[in-house]
Amino acid sequence: MQVALLVADGMTNRQIAHQLDIAEWTVVNHVRHVMRKLGCNSRVQVAWAVGRRQ
Repeated sequence: MQVALLVADGMTNRQIAHQLDIAEWTVVNHVRHVMRKLGCNSRVQVAWAVGRRQ
């Protein structure tokens, strides 16, 4: 969920990787997983879905 929140804040994969001190490819995999789990096709949709849950 942390990655989803950072995506919703508009952070890039590189920024998220730096923030969480993980590899950028790990962020890519997490974002893909979040998108599948939420049924989203874009980062904008992730942000919208996260906003609805808060």
